[in-house]
Amino acid sequence: MSLPKIVIDTNVFVSALRSKRGASFRLVSLIGRKKFDLSVSVPLVLEYEKASKSFRRSNSCERLERCHEYN
Repeated sequence: MSLPKIVIDTNVFVSALRSKRGASFRLVSLIGRKKFDLSVSVPLVLEYEKASKSFRRSNSCERLERCHEYN
C-alpha cells in the first residue's frame, strides 16, 4: 500500500513553528517518519523559507534551524 501524498501549506508550517501544542506541530513532526509522502516544489520551499525568515525576526532561531536541517 502506498503512502498518502500531502502538501503542507505555509500557514501550517508557520503555526508549527509558533507552538508545539497544535495539530500543525504534530503534522510537521511526522515528516520523515514514513506516515506520508511530502510533496513540495521549489516555489513552495522558497515560500516556507520566506515565512520562516519573517517569523525569525521576532523569535528564537533554534527551532527554525532544526526545521531547515530536515532538508
